[in-house]
Amino acid sequence: MDMIERFEQAIELKEVDRVPLVSPLQTGIVDLMEMTGSYWPDAHKDPNKMANLSIAAYKIGGLESVRVPYENCVEVEALGCVLGNWKVDEQPRVEKHVISSSTEMDKLRMPDPKKDGRMPVVIEAVRILKEKVGHEVPVFAAISSPFEMLARLMDYTQLLREVFSGAEDLHSLLEFATEVETLYAQHLIDAGATGITLVNGSSSNLGPKFYNEYSLKYEKQLIASLDAYTCIHICGDTTLILDLMAQSGTDGISIDSHVPISKAKEIVGTRAAIIGNVSTTNLWKNNPEEIINEAKSCIEDGVDILAPACGFPPRTPLENMQAMKDAVL
Repeated sequence: MDMIERFEQAIELKEVDRVPLVSPLQTGIVDLMEMTGSYWPDAHKDPNKMANLSIAAYKIGGLESVRVPYENCVEVEALGCVLGNWKVDEQPRVEKHVISSSTEMDKLRMPDPKKDGRMPVVIEAVRILKEKVGHEVPVFAAISSPFEMLARLMDYTQLLREVFSGAEDLHSLLEFATEVETLYAQHLIDAGATGITLVNGSSSNLGPKFYNEYSLKYEKQLIASLDAYTCIHICGDTTLILDLMAQSGTDGISIDSHVPISKAKEIVGTRAAIIGNVSTTNLWKNNPEEIINEAKSCIEDGVDILAPACGFPPRTPLENMQAMKDAVL
């Protein structure tokens, strides 16, 4: 069974010869940057460096997938947000929001993925990955969920204030965000993405009621429009909303280390594959033997696809990334 077939069988909850090691979340670590010469922040902005660093996580790091980009601000930057914190070992972040509330939607326009911001960079990186290794391993591209996009377009505290007060304009803004992400994702799929990861860490504070109303509804719309495998990741303890996440129509649910795999399997059942959940703190701080033991525990607990519990911390030692492969062989 080759790596693509193993992934496809696993995410479809079919029989596999062993658990695949696939990371739908960020894989850029400094050790690989030093080995390839593809450093952040250049690897955030140059499609060849972006692709080369991603390939290194497969060829050198032992992962059975490739994934771009390395942060979650591509779409909001194309919409006008100003980013800062461009460092070799930290992800960029929004330093100037483009709107202050959902009432300012008139400031936004639909971006063109072929020319706006770094959208074309990621699309080209996917095209390079598809050409170079897409016949060997699945190619993942990440987008923000509609709610996650709003958490970057405006101040997050303001967004939560609007959610809890039931602001009337919020749903119109979420519809707009869904259109943006759908358009962008379609370009990524056309470029060769096997799977689309919906990053939605900002929904971790919503609880079932507000997740259902302000996040799930739009994830469903987005996922239903995409002709590719999909995966949703929400950081933290998502136990209370796992049942709702499984109603999204996603193929895979990436769980953080706070969620017991056995509990996730019990709640989700056969509606989606469970992906995870080796602690990223441990990947950064522990030794390879400890990582192997933790990864084996994930497999014994019934995980469908072995992966980090979140994106790799940039200072993760290469030998700890490689140790995850030792656990599945």
